[in-house]
Amino acid sequence: MCVDKAYLSQNAPGEPADTSITKGYQWARDFALANGYVPKDKINSCHLFASALGGDGTRGDAPFPRGMRCTPRDGTKTGPPWRCSSPTTSGSSTTSILRMGESSTWEFSGMPTSRKSPQGLHHDDGRKKDMHPDVEVLVRLMPPHEGAGGIIDWSRAQQAWGIGFPADYKEFVSVYGAGSIGAAKVGDFLGVMVPEVSPDGQPDGSMDEETKTARHDWAEDFADKPEGVTLGAEHVVAWGVDSAADLLCWLTEGDDPDAWPVVIYSRSRDAWFVYQCGMTGFLRRLFQAEFDEYPLSFSGPEVDATLRFLTHAEERRIRQSGRDPWNDATL
Repeated sequence: MCVDKAYLSQNAPGEPADTSITKGYQWARDFALANGYVPKDKINSCHLFASALGGDGTRGDAPFPRGMRCTPRDGTKTGPPWRCSSPTTSGSSTTSILRMGESSTWEFSGMPTSRKSPQGLHHDDGRKKDMHPDVEVLVRLMPPHEGAGGIIDWSRAQQAWGIGFPADYKEFVSVYGAGSIGAAKVGDFLGVMVPEVSPDGQPDGSMDEETKTARHDWAEDFADKPEGVTLGAEHVVAWGVDSAADLLCWLTEGDDPDAWPVVIYSRSRDAWFVYQCGMTGFLRRLFQAEFDEYPLSFSGPEVDATLRFLTHAEERRIRQSGRDPWNDATL
């Protein structure tokens, strides 16, 4: 089955066939990237969804990732689900399952078709890749909405920014994307940023702006630094900012991004504080009230409040519909 314009016109009525991206397509792109593939090289681009994955949408081959050998699991020559194998560098092959699921979605090795209940990514042979434990807790506390999640070219981001990025942060971005965290009554109180890259290959966007602010404040000694920390301003990289203008950053000490601590500039206390945990560990502890002293200037929602994460696009969509994104009320 080729998911082309004709198919979408019949199965996605009311949506422009040339722009429709139905459920599951971004998951397929996540899967390709998570397994080290370049999507446009591995996903057959005769399909519209393949164009979204990075292909040019012009090829007319079989509806499988290029380089894979696929046969129907029921032994016939027609109809998915398919069992696909692809060569590995060792000469052996790995196996994954590609099938057309409900709601016109492609599923790889049992991957979920919605980010409402992420279950982690999978290896080619179907073995589940364990979700980072802190991300798993966050998903339980703050389920991502339909269509959440971001696709980042991490190789390009690393080259532009001159650093790697922690694995837990990259997984958070794949599940949630860039956007805001909030709750009823308090609204959005914490924004999470992603590393953008300008057309000429330089750091860009809100993360770049907040990182410059953080580095300036760190270098100018506007606030007390953590005792014993002697690293220069170039080791401060912002990943978040709250509604009180606190800066949430990494302190990039050492060569292992997964070992970087979080460093926070608190406006209310006019000081920097280091927390020996990663970005998602910090958020988990924040939301579960595990800090002896609340680390942010903004007091935040009640511990039992229902937390929400909204991408910028989803928040904008809700506002344009005339509703308050955080209190579910008419504006």
